[in-house]
Amino acid sequence: MSGNILQAQQFGGNPPSLKWNQINTDTARIIFPVGLEKQAMDVARIIHRLAAVTQYSIGARVR
Repeated sequence: MSGNILQAQQFGGNPPSLKWNQINTDTARIIFPVGLEKQAMDVARIIHRLAAVTQYSIGARVR
């Protein structure tokens, strides 16, 4: 009797049931899972603050 070990491929990603929200500002678009609104707002504030300070050192073009 031979012992075969089967392994399934695991794909990264999120389950289809996960719902998403987004915050759009003049500086960035933050896409985040429902329930993380506070963290997303923190990220938006940080990006906005950094964009104002670094604009002159790295250029005004934001991707």
